[in-house]
Amino acid sequence: PSISIVLGGPEVSYETDRQSIVQYADCVITGEAEHEFPKVCKKILSGLFPEKKIIHSQNPNLEDLKLPYNYYSSEDLAQKAVYIEASRGCPFHCEFCLSALDESIRYFDKKVILSALDDLLRRGARHFKFVDRTFNLPSETSKAILDFFANSSGEGIFVHFEIVPDILSDEIKAKLQKFPPALIQLEAGVQSLNPEVCELINRRQDCKRTLENLAFLKQRTHSYIHADLVVGLPSEDLISIAEGFDALYSLDLHEIQIGILKRLNGAPIVKHEKDYELVFDTHAPYEILSTSTLSFHTLQQLKRLSHVFDFISNSGNFKKTMQLLVKTRSSSFQSFLDFSNWVYLKLGRVHSVALENWCELLFAYLVEEHDLDKSKVAEVIFYDYSRKLRYGFPKMLKRYIRNDNQDAGEAKPPKKWMPKRQQQHMNYE
Repeated sequence: PSISIVLGGPEVSYETDRQSIVQYADCVITGEAEHEFPKVCKKILSGLFPEKKIIHSQNPNLEDLKLPYNYYSSEDLAQKAVYIEASRGCPFHCEFCLSALDESIRYFDKKVILSALDDLLRRGARHFKFVDRTFNLPSETSKAILDFFANSSGEGIFVHFEIVPDILSDEIKAKLQKFPPALIQLEAGVQSLNPEVCELINRRQDCKRTLENLAFLKQRTHSYIHADLVVGLPSEDLISIAEGFDALYSLDLHEIQIGILKRLNGAPIVKHEKDYELVFDTHAPYEILSTSTLSFHTLQQLKRLSHVFDFISNSGNFKKTMQLLVKTRSSSFQSFLDFSNWVYLKLGRVHSVALENWCELLFAYLVEEHDLDKSKVAEVIFYDYSRKLRYGFPKMLKRYIRNDNQDAGEAKPPKKWMPKRQQQHMNYE
């Protein structure tokens, strides 16, 4: 009874009347709470209580905010990613995203941000993750930040940005070309490559230019490229999803994340629920269960595919083996979907499968289902498996490796500053 519960954040900032968690809270602050939260805390600590349960906070002037980065400890800087905010808001209005409700984009003062970055770098920070929804918007701040890291000295810097690829300017492209390998990761929001679907959900995207710019980034920069797709969008069917995936996979990007559409409180996507028969899970994370174009069964297959693809491809665990797998069908998407379905039929699950078991599953699938040469498949899997000096390679596979071909893939010394997954991919390049 003596504890006061105050809720805040995007999940409770909208549709508060339909959320059961709200009834258990003493106070809910919606929106950006830098101004209102201290006021609420002071009242509670003085024995008083806010007059209203739901407090709607006004967006602060970003120039009035004191940046919190000095609160990172030396241990934090040495072991964790530092999350940086150079802007708030988004100029786009994609209906599946809460950013669709933003009225404008606001920037922190460029000089203040650069000073903070310089201080963090001096104190030992090496892994920076920018949370800006679209880092590559035309702004002097984004260009100045890229210049800052391009001119920074010191080994081990790794920087993560979120971008919208179709609006990538020539100037930003030129700046990205200056960076050496293993320094920049770009998370590219694609979501769908179907122009009609994009138009329906109010997503302004030039799909052709998206692919062109992603190809440029992969071929002519050293950036690590992670592209996002969302399945379950209204009107998009399995054929469209497959075509979009195949187009991205052909670019040889480092990762393609297959995300499942979620119903975020306040997101305008709900206006399509009736026309496109969108059915969402009523429990977190509120994922789509079925649509007019995707059955429950198909979406469950896609959800399993997302996990399988993440483990065998995005992880970098089986880079060479993937070259064999994608040749089993004319569509790379269908190759992965078939394998995922096969694993599920064989095990009754796709989660909680050890790496050694994935080796055996890939071997069995390629040999038994597609009649590939046992020795060739075993040697390729062994090559992938051995690149990180792993031990315990399945004995049943090792017996198929010819004696003169038991050399492991060359294991390169780890780069301590790079996340493990990124390192797996970059070691092949």
